[in-house]
Amino acid sequence: MTLVYELIFLVLVPASLFDLWQYRVPNALCFAALVISLIGHLDRISAGGISFWLAGIIIPFSVSFIFYVCHVFGASDSKLISVIGAFLGFRAALRILVYSIFVGAIMALFKMIWRKNMFRRFRYLFQFIKSDKKTRNKNPYYDMRRDGEDGVIPFCIAISIAALWEIF
Repeated sequence: MTLVYELIFLVLVPASLFDLWQYRVPNALCFAALVISLIGHLDRISAGGISFWLAGIIIPFSVSFIFYVCHVFGASDSKLISVIGAFLGFRAALRILVYSIFVGAIMALFKMIWRKNMFRRFRYLFQFIKSDKKTRNKNPYYDMRRDGEDGVIPFCIAISIAALWEIF
């Protein structure tokens, strides 16, 4: 299992750096990680290894896709949680998803304190909720072109911290 943890680490570091610098994770990195994890599960030479691998991808992706549709996560976040699930299984990936939400909340809080915009961000959130209830408006809470980097955190870093927390 140590090799699996090392491989995950080798995926988490560049994914976090890409997310920090560009707010995206390249598809090639995720695809390569999925192929490597599949090869790791093939050693079981059974349908169990493949079904474990598929469940590890599909179930976490399905759950995180709900967050993506609600504009809470980016596509990179859903891809990364699926890659982690491919290596560790869906149960571990779902735990990591929950942990990452807490880590992300702490990161967001620190960012708001650092930028001194906590009250403005919360006022924006409550106005968004209020207008969304009244109008059933499906406009996204956050739009990079409109809002810039003010209302976003590199969530892959939160996922990576949560994954390391789960592993160790």
